[in-house]
Amino acid sequence: MFAIMASLMNLALSASQLFTEYLNDAFAVTQADYSNLGRLMVTVGLVGLLPLLVLPLLRREETERRAEPRP
Repeated sequence: MFAIMASLMNLALSASQLFTEYLNDAFAVTQADYSNLGRLMVTVGLVGLLPLLVLPLLRREETERRAEPRP
């Protein structure tokens, strides 16, 4: 179980680094030009809220699973 959790953590960290690189390229925020920083911050905030949208789906699946009769 520990190995699975550690590998998922490594996968999440790698995805985070890639996504950060893509966002920095897309919004082109540099030390000399902060004109797109506001848009970048809003995008990061919205992406951070995405997991909250999945919670009702998980709750519904858990409720359906409990309602099913066990063999």
